Amino acid sequence: MKRITQIISLLLVLFAASSCEKEPERPDYNYSFKINGVEKRFSASNDANIVYIDDVASGLRLAIWTMVTGSDPEKNSVIISLRTLERLEMGLTYQMQEELVVQGRVSPRMTMIYFDENGKAWGATLLRSQNPGARDNCNLSLTDFTSEGTTGTFEGVLFDLSDTTTPLADRTAMLLTEGKFFLPNFVENR
Repeated sequence: MKRITQIISLLLVLFAASSCEKEPERPDYNYSFKINGVEKRFSASNDANIVYIDDVASGLRLAIWTMVTGSDPEKNSVIISLRTLERLEMGLTYQMQEELVVQGRVSPRMTMIYFDENGKAWGATLLRSQNPGARDNCNLSLTDFTSEGTTGTFEGVLFDLSDTTTPLADRTAMLLTEGKFFLPNFVENR
């Protein structure tokens, strides 16, 4: 009798496990780009996303693209932040060097950080008008927005973020070109 009870219990557990609803399949979120002409392609991890924040009180809109893969968010990843006072538009190319005044300070409209396969940080973070000799630059364009996610393109002229001694005009540039992404959306209204 004990053996039959064990078999029935096992069958009930197997039946319960097999009848559970499976979560819907996740779309193929991904991103790719070329670094100095070398192509890089990645499947986006569950930590990859786009966060859109509308600060109703100030009218400032912030979007952050987090493109990560694998278990280490500081390897083979790209993070782009964009600030604007207007609604984001499809097909419009946002430029880093378009100045924006945020809380009384002149700031770049966007910044880009790239962590290479060794975890070294490269970035386009300096506004040229405030940093003579800087060649930092990046841009981003949104191409499609759906309930599953957003697609777009991006490029940048990036520099070693740990190099604080080389004159800005003499830093060695890393070119990030042909960037593309398809990432999930998260929206927050404050």
